[in-house]
Amino acid sequence: MATLAIRPKLHERLFEGQHRGFYILFALAAVEIAAGVIVGSEPAAYYLLPRDIPDALRFFVPVFIWLAWLGIEARRETDDIIGYVRRKAHEQRYWFLRAYIIVMLLVPANRAFTAIKVAIPRINPFYADHWLAEADRMLFMGVDPWRITHAVIGPTGTLVIDLLYVVWFPIVALLFVWTAFARDPAFQLRASFTHLGAWAVIGSFMAVMLSSVGPCYMEPLMGDDRFVPLMDRLAQQQLFAHGAQEYLLLTLGEETTGSGISAMPSLHVALAALLCILCRDQFGRKHWASRLTLVYAILIWIGSVHLAWHYALDGIVSALAVILLWHGSKYLVADRAAPGAGGIPHPATPVPIAKEPATGIS
Repeated sequence: MATLAIRPKLHERLFEGQHRGFYILFALAAVEIAAGVIVGSEPAAYYLLPRDIPDALRFFVPVFIWLAWLGIEARRETDDIIGYVRRKAHEQRYWFLRAYIIVMLLVPANRAFTAIKVAIPRINPFYADHWLAEADRMLFMGVDPWRITHAVIGPTGTLVIDLLYVVWFPIVALLFVWTAFARDPAFQLRASFTHLGAWAVIGSFMAVMLSSVGPCYMEPLMGDDRFVPLMDRLAQQQLFAHGAQEYLLLTLGEETTGSGISAMPSLHVALAALLCILCRDQFGRKHWASRLTLVYAILIWIGSVHLAWHYALDGIVSALAVILLWHGSKYLVADRAAPGAGGIPHPATPVPIAKEPATGIS
C-alpha cells in the first residue's frame, strides 16, 4: 500500500468542516448590516469602517490579548518565550482567525442594530403598547404585573434588581467573547449564530414588527398615563434606571451609543436567556453556572417589568424566540462523523492508495 497525504483546503482548515454553517452566519450578519446601512442616517462607511484612530486600534485588541496570553503561558512552560509564542500562534492560527472574523462581523452588525432600533418609529410608528399592556393584565388575572413585583419586592430589593440590570452590560460583553472565541467550532457556530440572531431577528426584525416604547415612555411619548403610578413609585429611589431612561428619551432619533427605544421583544431577557442556554449546553443542567444563570435570567425578566422598561410579555416572547434560534442552529452544524459531512482528515494523516496487483511479469 502506498500513501498520499491529503492537505485540506483553506476554508476547511479555517472552519473545521463547518464552513457551510459559518457562511450562513456571515450571510445573516450581512443582512443585518445591509439593513442598518439602508435605514441608517449615516454614510455606509460609518457602519463598516473604524470611525477614528482609537476605534481602529480597538480592532487590534484581540490580537494583543491573544499574544499576551501566550506569553504568560510561555513563562510557565519554557525559557524560550519567543519560540513558544511563535509555535503556539502557528498551531492556533486558524482558530484565532475564525474567531477574529466573527468579531469583525459582529462589530458592524451591532452598529447596524443601533441604526435599525433608532429608525423604528420612522419605519413602523409605535403602536403596540396598548395591546401589550392589556395582554399583561389578562395574563396576570386582571392585575398589572408591576403591582405584584412591587408588593413582593421592597425598596432594598428594587436597588438590587436595578444593580443586576446594570451588570447585564459587562455580562453581555463576556458573552460576546465566549461565543466568538469558543474552541469547539460547532459550539462556536451555534452560539455565535444564536447571539447574532438575538440582535438581528429579535432586536431588529421583531422589534420593528412589534413597534412599542415600554411602560416608562407611555406617558411622554404616547400620552397614556396608566403607568404614572409606577414611575412615581420608582422616582422615590435613586436608581441607575432613571439616568438610562432619560438618556434614551433625550437621544430619541439620534444614532449614538446605546440609543434607540424599543420594548417588545426584550433583548435584555433574550441575551440573559442565551447565557443560561449556553451554560446548560456546556456544563449540564445541574451545574452551578447553569442554575445561577437561570436565576439571573428570571431576575432580569422580573426587573424589566419592575423598573418599567418592559411588559412581562416582552421577556416571555424574547426567551421563547432565543430558545427557537438555539434549537434551529443545530441544523447549521455538519455531522463530522457522517460520510460526506465535511469532516477534515488531518494534514498528517496518510490516505491509503491501492497498488496495481502484481502480475508476476518482470
